Order: sequence, then C-alpha cells, then structure tokens
Amino acid sequence: MSSRILIALLCATVAPGVVSTVAAQNRGSDAEWEIPRTPDGRPDLQGNWTNQSMTPISRRGDQALVYTPDQVARIEQGYVDRTIAGAQASDPDRPPPEPKNTISAVDSYNDVYFERGNLVAVVNGEPRASLITFPSNGRIPGLTPEARERRAERRESRSQFAQYDHPELRPLAERCLTSYGS
Repeated sequence: MSSRILIALLCATVAPGVVSTVAAQNRGSDAEWEIPRTPDGRPDLQGNWTNQSMTPISRRGDQALVYTPDQVARIEQGYVDRTIAGAQASDPDRPPPEPKNTISAVDSYNDVYFERGNLVAVVNGEPRASLITFPSNGRIPGLTPEARERRAERRESRSQFAQYDHPELRPLAERCLTSYGS
C-alpha cells in the first residue's frame, strides 16, 4: 500500500475525533444551551443531516442499551480494517467474475456512494447500541391500528398502477431526491 493511501486513511480516522474534541471545548455549558426554535416556536431542525453512523437504527432484543468500550473499539477498528483491505491492489491475474442474470447494488456501487460511517453514535456521553432512544427498548414500535389502515389504503391505491408507471413511484434515491446515505 502506498504511503499516500495510508496517510489518507489515518487522517480519515483521526480527524473526526480531533474536530469533535475541539468543538466540545468551545461549547458553553449544557445549562446555558437552548433548543433553537422556528418563528412559530417549534424546534428548529434545519441543517445538514446524515445517517452516517455505525450504530444501527434499532437494537436487537438481547442487546444492552450502550456498547462497552471494548465493543466500540472492535466495531470502529473493524471499519478501519475493512477500509484498508478494500484499498489493496487488485490481483491482475484473477479470473473474471461469474456471469449473473441480475446485478445487485453491491455490484453497481462502491463505498463512495454508501455513507456507512466510521464511528458509533454517542448520546449523552454514552455509545448507544441503537439510534432510537425512545422507547427505551431502542426498537421501532409497531404500527397503530390507524396506521395499519392507512398503509392498506395506500397499498390498494397503488395497486392500480404498474410498479413504475410514473416518476413519483420511482425510488427516491433513483430520482436523486435522497442518496443512499442521507
């Protein structure tokens, strides 16, 4: 591996920690901080948002609320190891891939298009095992009866069209409205 790639990987893994440490030092106390509000008084959620995190959205039923320091180190080091392994030069003598009838997203895109993240999400100083913080089990709650009814109505309404009869039915990422990592 060339030294430029190694230096780039090192910068990519160390820089986020340095930046977050500096930002934390410049922040006032939590007691002084106020939630930004829109003119009508609602929380202001404007900004650049991403789901770039190694933390899953929902926690498995047998998983603890937070990761241990050893788990965090193993998860984050796994990212570094996979990145380094993926940056290795390809074997020029390897055989061609087997022909397939379908092409999957894995075959079509590389890591540039998937923002998988390189850090575990930290909530209130704790490395969380899920991005969902409420309810406390860290899992997506089931649908209410009303929501199930609305879903059934939407499904019935969509059934009159072929899968992709008009642009509004195309997937959001395909229409460039969202990316795979946003």
